[in-house]
Amino acid sequence: MKKEQSQDYPFVITYLSNRYRLIECRDHIQWILQRRDKNVPRWRGIYYFLNTHSMSRIFRQFDLDDGVVGQLPERFESRFKTVQREQIKSDDIVLATDKNYSRTKVFLSSMT
Repeated sequence: MKKEQSQDYPFVITYLSNRYRLIECRDHIQWILQRRDKNVPRWRGIYYFLNTHSMSRIFRQFDLDDGVVGQLPERFESRFKTVQREQIKSDDIVLATDKNYSRTKVFLSSMT
C-alpha cells in the first residue's frame, strides 16, 4: 500500500490547491489535511479531523476553499472503505455467476 505522504496515495478526497490536499487516513478512521513540501515531492499531515466543524474552521484559517466540507458527512465516514465493501459484494456476484456458468457448461457437455 502507498504511504500517506506519497504523491500517488490512493485515498485522496480532494486537492485544495497545489500545496494542500485532504485525504482519508490509511486506517480509514479520520481525514487529514496535508501540505506538500516545497523541495521534495512528499505530503505532510498538518491537521487531523473527525468532524467537519473543526475542518471548516481550519480551512478558513489557511484561506482554503471550504466548499468540499459541505459535501462531506458531519462526522467521519470512510468513503473508500464503503467502495471496497461494494466491490467485494460485486465480486461475489461475478464469482457466483461464473460458478453457475461452469455448472451449466458441465451439465450441457454431459448430455452430448
